[in-house]
Amino acid sequence: MAGVLDQRRELVEIDQLTRELATLAEAATRAGTAWGAAEHAAQQKYKRRVEELSTILERTLKMMSSDVTSAWFDPATLTPRVNGKTLRQLRKCGGLVTLAIYATHLPLFTAARTLPGARMPAFLWADSPFDGLGAGPSGRRDLQAAIQATADAIADTDGDAQIILTTPHPLNTPIPGARSTKLTHRHRFVPHASLRQSPR
Repeated sequence: MAGVLDQRRELVEIDQLTRELATLAEAATRAGTAWGAAEHAAQQKYKRRVEELSTILERTLKMMSSDVTSAWFDPATLTPRVNGKTLRQLRKCGGLVTLAIYATHLPLFTAARTLPGARMPAFLWADSPFDGLGAGPSGRRDLQAAIQATADAIADTDGDAQIILTTPHPLNTPIPGARSTKLTHRHRFVPHASLRQSPR
């Protein structure tokens, strides 16, 4: 009799475990479906964001240089492509590379203010962004175009965003609405930063 009861108890436990397994399997299927839907939605959002940034990048670069026919961000690496080439492939075109590097930052600055849900600060600090443009007529033209693009990017911010450009030499081209500060060893941008000692 005891053996029969033990066998019955085992059958009841097996039945309960079978039902629990079926419930867990259904839950796993629902979770997998929800995960797939969320992953697809995230991929679509990422794709749209890259396309939006690419649109800003191309518009900015075309404004800076007539040599630019197309520009976009590579979705896999988020690095810029200019005229179908990477910056490494454009290394012989120094001025265009300089503009492309700077133009890569401007879309992020614009996106911080214009794209819904973009969690980026409306702030850009570019250190010597125009070095490498050259001193000839083409270099001056590129510099003027880059400055104009900067002015356009900051023009509609209503004072709630900021761009800081640091250069080792005067630009000699005014930026509308910009304030210029001359820095020296005594008048530093970060007042309390210690001076770097020159190696002997």
